[in-house]
Amino acid sequence: MCSIDFEKYEKDKEELENELLAKMEERNQKKEIEIDFDLVLVREDWIWPTKSERISNTYGEKENGRFSVHINIAGEVGDEVYAVADGMVKEVGFHAENGYYVELKIDDEFTVVYGHLNEFLVKEGEVVEKGKEIGTVGTSGMATGANLSLRVYQEGEIVNPLRE
Repeated sequence: MCSIDFEKYEKDKEELENELLAKMEERNQKKEIEIDFDLVLVREDWIWPTKSERISNTYGEKENGRFSVHINIAGEVGDEVYAVADGMVKEVGFHAENGYYVELKIDDEFTVVYGHLNEFLVKEGEVVEKGKEIGTVGTSGMATGANLSLRVYQEGEIVNPLRE
């Protein structure tokens, strides 16, 4: 006959869960990057698009060999998202990866795509001024948490949204 010590099992399970949660928290803290937010976007005259200053994903090559073509700015669902500059809303919609998004044509050189939105508050063809609320932070698409995905195109080529 076999016997199982269920109390020991529950204790071990709880210890493992706590250890896993601690490791996940440590990993998440390492992923967020503190940056001096004075004039960090690719253009000096652009404003920061959210109230949050927590970057949870950076542009560029990752440890796993993949390349991120955007940055993610962590926030809370419903936080306001602002136009970084004056522009015209080229497109709004939903994409499986990017979720609800707004594509804003700034000028002949730059286009900005805001993704993972909870909702967009503008319509195609609308002209917006820098600082206008165009949407809210969300978890749509393949978001791993509440954040804003910010992608910048310069003359049709994807570039780092942050000034290097």
